[in-house]
Amino acid sequence: MSLPPPAENQAFCDVSALEAGLIDLLDDMFINNGVPGHVTTAPSLSFLIRHSQRDEKFVFDLGIRKDWENHPPAIVEWVKNTYPVNVKQDVVESLQKGGLQPSDIKYVCLSHLHWDHTGDTRPFSNSTFLIGGAAQSLLQGSKYPDDPNGRFASDLLPPDRTNFLDPSDWKPIGPFPRSLDFYGDGSLYIIDAPGHLPGHVNILARTSQDGGWIFLGGDSAHHWNLITFESQVAVGHSGHLHTCAHVDKEAAEEHIRYINAVWKLPRVQSKETKMTLPIPATNQAYCTVSALEGGQMTAPEDLFITNPVPDFSKSITLPSLCFLIQHSTNGHKFLFDLGIRRDMENYPPAVQKTIFKAPSVLVDASQDCISSLAKGDTKPDDIDYVCISHIHWDHTGDSSVFTKSTFIANEACRPLLSQGYPTVPDATHSTDIYPTHRTRYLDLTDSPAIGPFPHALDFYGDGSLYIVDSPGHLPGHVNVLTRTSSDGAWIYLAADSAHHWKIITGESSIKVGTPWNPTFCLHVDKKRAEEHIDRIRELLKIPRVRVMIAHELAWYVENKGGSAFWPGKIFSL
Repeated sequence: MSLPPPAENQAFCDVSALEAGLIDLLDDMFINNGVPGHVTTAPSLSFLIRHSQRDEKFVFDLGIRKDWENHPPAIVEWVKNTYPVNVKQDVVESLQKGGLQPSDIKYVCLSHLHWDHTGDTRPFSNSTFLIGGAAQSLLQGSKYPDDPNGRFASDLLPPDRTNFLDPSDWKPIGPFPRSLDFYGDGSLYIIDAPGHLPGHVNILARTSQDGGWIFLGGDSAHHWNLITFESQVAVGHSGHLHTCAHVDKEAAEEHIRYINAVWKLPRVQSKETKMTLPIPATNQAYCTVSALEGGQMTAPEDLFITNPVPDFSKSITLPSLCFLIQHSTNGHKFLFDLGIRRDMENYPPAVQKTIFKAPSVLVDASQDCISSLAKGDTKPDDIDYVCISHIHWDHTGDSSVFTKSTFIANEACRPLLSQGYPTVPDATHSTDIYPTHRTRYLDLTDSPAIGPFPHALDFYGDGSLYIVDSPGHLPGHVNVLTRTSSDGAWIYLAADSAHHWKIITGESSIKVGTPWNPTFCLHVDKKRAEEHIDRIRELLKIPRVRVMIAHELAWYVENKGGSAFWPGKIFSL
C-alpha cells in the first residue's frame, strides 16, 4: 500500500495548526482502559491549509466558539455538565495572529457537525462551506430556536454557500475507499470517514513536492491510544448520547484501522484533534529528572537559525546539557547524554582541527558530566544505563569511565560507528564510543507509537520512560520522553532535534549555508528533522509536558546553579 507519487512540479499545501479552545474529556468515556474519573484537557484543533500554487486559503474545522453559552440550550447544558471548555483563543483570533481575517478564507471544511468542531460560522461570510453529504440527515426538521430542544441552530450553515459532498463516486487513495481530489492536482484529498457521525470527513494533504503528507483525522478517534491500538473504543458510558462516542462503532473502528495503516507509511504525519499521551496506571511508576552540566560551546548564532537577533552578540554560549533520570520504584539511574569530555585532547584529530581550532568557536569543558554527578555524591559506577542521543562529539563525553553501565544505542548508528576514528582518520567520532559487550542496540523501527511520535520503546515496560526514534539530525538520533509524576506530568528531552529554542516555537527555521559552505546544515536530513520538530510542537500542546533541548540557552541562564541541577531535580509540571 502506498500514496500517490508526486508529479513533476507537484502542488502541495502548507498546513498550520490553529488554537480553537480546550475541552475536558473523561478518559473512560473514550478508551476501554481509561482510569475512571481521570480527565484529559485536550485541544480542539483547527487547521489552516494554503495551496502552494493557488492564492486560496482552506480551513479545516472551526473548533469551539468563544461565546459557547450562545449555543442552543441543549448544547450549553451538555458543556456545563459533561464537557467543560476553556476558549482563551478561538479560530478567528488564531487566524488574526498570522494577519488573516475570516473574510480571507475561501473554503471552510467541517469534519462533522458536533459543536466542538463547528465554532462560530458567522464571521466566515465569504467562505464556501464543505461538509459530508450524510450530515444533511442531521439538519432535517426544525432546528433551534424553532425547536427549543434542538442541538443545531437554524443559522449554523449558510444555505447558499454550503456544499454537501456526496462520496458515492469518490476514488480510493491509500487504505481509504473513498476520497475526493479537491483541487484536482493531488495536493489535497477530502476523505470519507464513516462511523463517528453522519457526514464525517478527514483531510489528507501533501506537505511537500517530494513525498511528505499530513492526515487530519477530525474525531475519527478521541485518544491517540486508539490509533496505536493500545486501547479500544469505550462503550456504555452514561455521558454519550449513543452507546459510545461514535454512532456506528464498527464503521469507526474500521476507519481507525485505515488511519493506523496510513500513519505507518513513511513521511506521513497524523493529527487527531485531541492528541494525548498514555494515561497513568494505578500506582504509576515515574522518574525524577536532574540537569547536569556537560560543558559549553560558544558559536555564532547564525550558525543555528535563519534570523538571529540583530542586536544580539555575534556569538552565543550554549550549554551541552546532560540529564540524570532516576526511576521511582526500581531506583535505576539512567544517564541521557555525556556532553563534552574534559580531556579534549583525546578527541579524534578531525574534531580538534575543524572545531576546536575554528576562529568562531570556543569550547569549555571545565565542568563536565562526571564532575556534575559528583556534586550529588554520584560516581560513574553508580549509573545503571547510559543512553547517548547520537554520536556527535558534544554528546558522547568520555564513555570509558562508565565501566559498569549498560549503554543504550539506536541500531541505526552502527554503520557510522564502523567508519569512526582511527579506522577512518578524518572521522569526527571514535569507533570505541560504545563498549562492545555492554551495549544494547535497539531497533526502533517496529516499536509502537506514543503521542505524535511513530516509534518509541517503553524502556522499563511500565510506561515511565520511552526512548523515541528522532530522525533527521544524524542516523541513530534518539530522544527521551519520561513521566515525572504519577498523575500525568511529562518531560521530553529532545537532544539535538533543534539547536535553538526559536526553532521549536516556529519563530525561526533551520539555517542552511555558511560563508565557507553554502550547503552546510547541522542536520543530515533537514526535511526529516523539520518533520520531527513538527511532532515536538504537537507534543508541546499537550498539558503538563515540558520540552528541553540539549543546548537550551534561556533555560540554562535562568536555572544555572539552581535546584534543577543535580542533586536537585527539574520541577514537574
